[in-house]
Amino acid sequence: METALRLPAVIEKEIELYKAGEVSLSRAAEIAGMNIEDFKHVLSKRGVKRTIKPGADIDKKVDEITEWSC
Repeated sequence: METALRLPAVIEKEIELYKAGEVSLSRAAEIAGMNIEDFKHVLSKRGVKRTIKPGADIDKKVDEITEWSC
């Protein structure tokens, strides 16, 4: 039986802020005092799904690239 991962309060807080979309992955890791890969591992162990939010102008950039290749 696997026991729950117990973490310092600052890491727990950053996990919650990240889940709520209030901080980015890199910012949450930085505040928690962890590198991004370690923070990703903690999120994975907690079952937190990561999402990648593209920039607001991603569609425009895709169109520009598509035009260049034609």
